Order: sequence, then structure tokens, then C-alpha cells
Amino acid sequence: MPFNSFPFLFLFLPIAVTLYYARFDGLKPKVFILLVSLLSYGIVQVRMLPLLIISILFNWAVARQIGAQAAPGPRKSWLLVGLVVNIGNLCWFKYLDFIFGNLAAITSIRYAVPHFIWPLGISFFTLQQIMYLVDCYEELIPANGLIEHGAFVSFFAYITAGPITRSHQVVPQLESETIRQVDFDRMARAIMLFLIGLTKKTVLADNLALVGSTLPPGPMSFLDTWFVVVAYALQIYFDFSGYSDMAKAVALMFNIEIPSNFNTPFRALSVSEFWQRWHITLTRFITTYLYTPILRAARKVTLSVSVLATIAAMFICGLWHGGAWTYVIWGTLHGVALGVNQIWNRYKLKLPNVVAWLLTFGFLQIGFAFFRAPNVPSALTTVAAMFGWGVRGSFLHFQLIPRDLFLIGLGMMLSCLGKNSDELTKEFSPSWRTALAAAALGLLSLFYLNSTLSKTFIYRDF
Repeated sequence: MPFNSFPFLFLFLPIAVTLYYARFDGLKPKVFILLVSLLSYGIVQVRMLPLLIISILFNWAVARQIGAQAAPGPRKSWLLVGLVVNIGNLCWFKYLDFIFGNLAAITSIRYAVPHFIWPLGISFFTLQQIMYLVDCYEELIPANGLIEHGAFVSFFAYITAGPITRSHQVVPQLESETIRQVDFDRMARAIMLFLIGLTKKTVLADNLALVGSTLPPGPMSFLDTWFVVVAYALQIYFDFSGYSDMAKAVALMFNIEIPSNFNTPFRALSVSEFWQRWHITLTRFITTYLYTPILRAARKVTLSVSVLATIAAMFICGLWHGGAWTYVIWGTLHGVALGVNQIWNRYKLKLPNVVAWLLTFGFLQIGFAFFRAPNVPSALTTVAAMFGWGVRGSFLHFQLIPRDLFLIGLGMMLSCLGKNSDELTKEFSPSWRTALAAAALGLLSLFYLNSTLSKTFIYRDF
């Protein structure tokens, strides 16, 4: 159920939290969380609820089989079965159009491709279960019980769009004896974090979305192009980091700590540092489950091999975001930039911080031009305009109104200066001042939530 909806804010969440701590049901915490999470999923997409349950049952069974095998061969075979089915399931729903569309372009033969509604959160709960199977195979964790695994995978706090969590980060907390005891300080921090995330989404991201989609396709002026692309970058940052704040806050309301996903990424002085700050849990997945295995497969690890492994991993990362060449190019560009970063660091080259920031931020905007575009020609037109080629009208002409410029300036200031959400909530202490601040954020968010600006979260589409 969307966090930025009145039914969630005023019905589902308060009722679920109240029942959780009232203990009227007599259920174990993990059972309660599993049932509430399945209910939340079913309310939004009841037709896909059986698929989620089947996915949970399948991966639970495969993990048990991996743990039951003593010989390496059968263990590896069960892991491969799990990986093939999970990746195949993801491809079936997410990439059929992309695969057959490219085949049609190559062969000039049109294929009748069935169109399916994407199961909510399939990219995220598939990655979580792939990580779980690999961790079981590597004997990093024991296989979960069925209820624990179901609650871990389906937890409504993060199933829609992350953060991508690992089993060992959540399952032990489900077994804690104090998990269903009220911690008022923790609850206050969770509410404040949720309101910060909701404000990011409704006040900043949804308003920036109007700027990020201002210009029509075709030639654009130099300044217009940069302003619009930066507005989109800020939109996706406040949208996704706002969601991640709310997800972390919702989990905290149930006494469950999940990983942070953002750490002021637009302060980064290199693309490598950007990925240490942006979608942090995805970065960990890429490093641990893509980049490292590719390196292991190489006979000898050299700088060239490391660079190629990075590009390959980021190619897959781009494809994971969606079946479109714009995403693939975006991921590959970041892979090349990360490879250059590795070479740069090998030779211990340095730039002044201001220059490093400008180059990094500029590169990120070129990447976001591809991420934003509906197709590759549109992206190339946008990038060309960012370099002053094929621009419309005066080189320095722009048509954005002062309100748009104010939003972009405010977004840049909030994303690059001051403390981030985690830092603010760690320092949070209940007082009349923080209560007034929370009330102000809540009222402002509800005002915008009730407007026509309100939009779904961007990463629900991935």
C-alpha cells in the first residue's frame, strides 16, 4: 500500500501499529508481520498475491534443500535451480517486450508477446531471495523457517522499493523477545523520520516533477536542458530517498532496524563515492553478488579485469532497472566511469575538490538524461543540448518561471548542504520544538498530498 496515501496514513498504519503492541491477537511477532504484509500486498494487487506466496515457498524450499546436501555438487545444483527460476520469473514479467522487441528489430519478424502486469516489488523481492539463496549456499546463514522467511520477504515496509535487505539483517530481529514492547523514544524518532520522508516526496519530489517534465521532445535551449535534467535528478533523489526514509521509519515502528539507502549522494567528489552514497543497498548487492563473483571467475585479477568486471556489473545494474536501452546505456556509462575512477586511483591522481565535484555532478546529469528519456534518440538530443549542440533559440535563453528556479535552488541546497535524514533522526530528542517541527511537516505534507500534484513513487516502476 502506498505510503503517500490517506488510507495508509490514517487507517492501515495506525491500526497495524496499535494491534501490534496491544497483542490482542496472541500471535508471534513474525506471524503478525507476515499476515499484515500479505494483507497490505493483497489490497494493492490481489491478483499477484499468489505469485508472491509461491515465490516465498519456492525459495524457502530450495534453501532447505541446499542446507540438506552434504556434497558440493548437489548444493550447487540446487542453487542454480533457484537462480534460474528467480531470474526467469523476473525476465518473464519484466523483459519479454524488450527481448522480443529487439528480436523483431533484428529479424523484421513481429512476435505476439503477452503483456503482463508487473507484480508489485518483483525486482526487489527477487533480489532479496537471490541473496538469501547465495548466502545459504556459502553457509553464511542457516536456512530460515517458513514463517520467518515469509515475513522477511514480504515485509510491507520495504517490499515495494527497498531498501534491499539481507536475511541476517531482519530475521534475528523477528525472534527478539522485546520486539513487541513499546519504545516511545524509538517511536518518536520513527514518526519524525517518516514525516521527513513524506515531506521530501510530497513537497519536493512531486513539485520538481513538474519542472523535470516541462520541455517537449526536440531541440532545447542550453539552460533549459540543464535546469530540466537537474530538476529530474533532484526529483528522483527526493522521491526515492523520501520513500527509503518512510520505509525505514515504518520498520522502526515495529522495532525492526533496516539499512539506510542514501547518504547525501550529490556531495560526492567521484562516481565511486556517489555509489557509496546512492541506493546503498543496491551498491552492496552489485559489489557482493555481481562484481566479486565475476572477479573470482577470472584466472588472474588485474586492473583491466577489475575494470571490465565493473562495467559488466553496472551493465546488469542498468538492465535491472528496466527493459530499455536507455537504462542499459545509463548503467554502462556508470560502469565506464567507475572503471576510469579505478585507473585514476591506481595512479593516485587528484583534483581540487571543487573541480572533482563539478565533473562528478556534470557526469551524473548526463547519466540522468538517459535515465529520464523515453528512448535513446530523445536522450541523445538532450545530451547534445547539454553541450550546446542543436539548441533551440538563444544559447542562454530559458523559459522556466521563478518558482521552478526556486525549487531547483532549494533542492540543490537541501541535497548538498546540511544534515541528512539519518543524521537528523539520530540527534532527535522529543521536545516541544521537535513536536512543532513534526506538526509543521505533517500539515505541509498533507496539504500537498491532497493536491493534484501527488504522484506514485518512481521506483515502484522498477
